[in-house]
Amino acid sequence: MSLRKILLAFVAVMGGVLSLSARERLFVLPSWDEKGDSAAVMAMRERMAEIRKTRPTVGLVLAGGGAKGAAHVGVLRFLEENGIPVDLITGTSMGGLVGGLYALGYSATELDSLLTSMDWSVMMSDQVPKSHINYQDKKYKDTYNLSIPWFYEKDVWRKRLASGMPQPASGQMGVNDPFAIFRAGLPDGYLNGLNVRNTLSSMTVGYQDSLEFRDLPIPFFCVATDLVSGKEKNQMRGDLVDAMRSTMSIPFVFKPLRKDGMVLIDGGMRNNMPVDLCRAMGADIVIAVDLSQSSESEKNVNTVFDVMMQSINMMSQDAYDANIKNIDVYLHPDMFGYNMLSFSKDNIADIVRRGYTEAVEHAEELQQVALKTGAPGTKLKARPATDMGREEIFLSEIEFKGLDPKETHYFHDKMKISIGRPIKRSDIEAIIAEIYATGCYETVTWNVYGTCNPYRLEINCSRGPVHHFGLGLRADTEEIVALALNAGLGVHRLYGSRFDASFKIGLNPYARFEYAYRFLKGPQLSVSLETRYADFDSHNRSYLGSRDDSQEDRYRFWTNDLTFLVRSNRSPYWDLYAGMNAGNIPYYNFRGYSKRDWNVHYMALGHMGFDNRDDRYFPQNGVCLQADYHFVFGNHSFNQNGEEGIMRDGFSPYHIASVSVKDAASIGPYFTILTSLDFRFVSEGYDNILFLHRNYAGGFVPGRMV
Repeated sequence: MSLRKILLAFVAVMGGVLSLSARERLFVLPSWDEKGDSAAVMAMRERMAEIRKTRPTVGLVLAGGGAKGAAHVGVLRFLEENGIPVDLITGTSMGGLVGGLYALGYSATELDSLLTSMDWSVMMSDQVPKSHINYQDKKYKDTYNLSIPWFYEKDVWRKRLASGMPQPASGQMGVNDPFAIFRAGLPDGYLNGLNVRNTLSSMTVGYQDSLEFRDLPIPFFCVATDLVSGKEKNQMRGDLVDAMRSTMSIPFVFKPLRKDGMVLIDGGMRNNMPVDLCRAMGADIVIAVDLSQSSESEKNVNTVFDVMMQSINMMSQDAYDANIKNIDVYLHPDMFGYNMLSFSKDNIADIVRRGYTEAVEHAEELQQVALKTGAPGTKLKARPATDMGREEIFLSEIEFKGLDPKETHYFHDKMKISIGRPIKRSDIEAIIAEIYATGCYETVTWNVYGTCNPYRLEINCSRGPVHHFGLGLRADTEEIVALALNAGLGVHRLYGSRFDASFKIGLNPYARFEYAYRFLKGPQLSVSLETRYADFDSHNRSYLGSRDDSQEDRYRFWTNDLTFLVRSNRSPYWDLYAGMNAGNIPYYNFRGYSKRDWNVHYMALGHMGFDNRDDRYFPQNGVCLQADYHFVFGNHSFNQNGEEGIMRDGFSPYHIASVSVKDAASIGPYFTILTSLDFRFVSEGYDNILFLHRNYAGGFVPGRMV
């Protein structure tokens, strides 16, 4: 679904809040699967009826609110300390995430430790360790600020239509419509949720098979919103990880989850505080935690995240108005100063504290709940989930889905996992990062199926668009402002042919075209053609002043390279190339001598390079080695009338060799020493070689004085 379709559906959901019908409903709003939900409700009510024989049943409702959802942990800690039982949990968004983990048997103390120790800058990203990213992709990201993938291959497009988009009617844009395929490849969210999904998969081991959520250690149900139908999807059965991932798919932040013909986003769009779901399941006493803005005052709506959260609240306002009337203990922590993306260690710790403080302020009401129930505390109905971050597991089988046989074999060889040996979370995440870093797959998820050792590991890869378009902006004293453009065709295939075109529009423009063939196991072979124009003042690099041709030591040159390359596919990066260069100097003004003509020189060139630095511009470790060789074997001139001239008198071929070594060595967490050594040799005397090729000393970057 393209960004345009998401916006239209977003508006439809916002404007399509359904009123209650005259007949009795289980829920405030119609659900996506009312028949299936009714069956789940009846089964859960029977379970709650057994508890009701000895005491009233207690349901906990946890509202959505992004980072503010950490307040739920503070509330849970107070409930534990006072022996207040929780017989079922319903939640939305971050409330669904916290509620789901608590339902799996994690205590409030464990959740507090998890949230405050988590690196949220990584969690709220699709970042993978740089060691898994190849050098070419690092260079691309350094150059292009914005990358837009587009165009699914037809077989992938058909599967996408079947799994998460409505099938178009006959005659409408669909399977064979290239424009529809192009639009669908455009981004529908900022994050895939790779690291969130990794965390959920690692913490839910033992409960990843398809199951009824009432059979969890604590029964748990959450809400998502289907953009196709505009209805709420009550998550009551099936894949628990998918349910928790879908309920927190904040629009435009996380990409929707596509499943069974639905496009699922944050449940807060329809029902951000699902009290009705909790009541329908048989809760006699409902404790609800609301994270909405505590006031309609303008001071609480200051940032784009405040606006987004308020918009979500407004879209679910009818459900909210009906639900808030049906709560026994209403908790509304003070969240002033925080928004849905206030993720940091200090912020999370304070938000947890505020949740606990709110529970303390309602201690009298909560103690009445304890008296009515006898304060037996929460008793788990099944064993807790296994956390792979703390406990190793064993595997009986490893299966890849979404890969062809060649790719499956390739990634099997990359894995450092074997049957019969203990594995931990980091072992699985390493191969997930390796697959995702190729850029060939839109999503890479994993599940371990089974209820005890040995488990079956399944890795699911969903192919993404095969082409991309890149846009970058450069501003410095060399270019003033330059626009970088890139079009890559087939660049998101793991192997096979690809074509890449890059352009820079500015004072010193260039164009580069490359055709490459990438082998699955082995290097990449390519041929490239590059043309570049430059206008330099060799002594004054700033172009903020005069551009008068009379100023000293100015030259313009135009070069064209044809090269054949052999390049590594994966990190560490190395490359070898050889080729031919033709360059000319249509104008130069050197030490008072000005000349306007075409003075063409020809050279053969060769290059060897190795680079395993973790960052191109600000590395913390690694080394870069470069060796270049040029053989200038010809010089041809044309006079000012454009007539062909002769080889320059006295010209003889010459050699240019250069070596560069750069090393990065970190000293503690804050300092890195960057060491560089550059050597350059020219074989002929000063008078014979072109001034463009002469050795100059000075400046911070080698060669910048020319």
